[in-house]
Amino acid sequence: SIRNLVVLLALGSWLFMLLHGFNYLRQPVAQSFNLPAKARPGSDLEALGFWLTNQASTARQACQEDSSGVFTLQQSVPETLQLARLGYERAVTRYPLLRGATARPKSVGLSRYWSYTGITGMYMPFWVEANVNTDQPAYLLPATVNHELAHTIGFAREDEAGFIGFLAGTANPMPDYRYSSYVETLVHVLNSLAAVDPDGYARLTRQVPAPIWRDIAAANAYWQKFQGPVEKASTEVNHSFLKANLQTDGVYSYGRMVDLLLAWYEKNQSQATLPEALT
Repeated sequence: SIRNLVVLLALGSWLFMLLHGFNYLRQPVAQSFNLPAKARPGSDLEALGFWLTNQASTARQACQEDSSGVFTLQQSVPETLQLARLGYERAVTRYPLLRGATARPKSVGLSRYWSYTGITGMYMPFWVEANVNTDQPAYLLPATVNHELAHTIGFAREDEAGFIGFLAGTANPMPDYRYSSYVETLVHVLNSLAAVDPDGYARLTRQVPAPIWRDIAAANAYWQKFQGPVEKASTEVNHSFLKANLQTDGVYSYGRMVDLLLAWYEKNQSQATLPEALT
């Protein structure tokens, strides 16, 4: 009956808030990690992008690629999913708030069809499951796993989960995880830089080596095959969900991760060697 349906929906909403929704109200990462956001020039983005490029290039040399020169996982997908814990175990020694990432990432059985929604992963708080689309391009998979695990330890906001995943991924001893985290983050920075400083964007793109571009191009080609009404509708639903949970930028809150990265970079890596064009 309608009454039973209403009761069921109300119960579901209450359980969601109890198990996960309240995490949207927790102290922002910018405060808990002492990473205050502030207005920054495009040159700061460019410097961060150069550092990420160097880190990604170094990690890429320890990775494997297929006959087309595109990144491929060194371990099987199930093995790769379980290796995420290594990064969290290492990162927690420096960032205690990352403690508790013990959930087992789960491969979605219909991942190929899930790609039509454009979704790479989803956290299910009712079962504390980090569900992952394992059909997505290989270089994106480890970063997605870390992102979903960040949700399992209470980081509900998408931009913050992305940042937490970056900390765990770059601490992982496995090169696949480090590379995935650096390149996925580099793409965020490139997109932001293109919007505010086209000249800086052009300089940075010239610094990105060919193997990384091959991986990005292969990923773009993969997602283009799934574009359509299902992906568009899924994005609209996700946009509404994020706004309803106090992320007023909607899907664009994913890009706000860059503010946290810039503050973290200034605090931890700003003395990294820069090319002459940036000094």
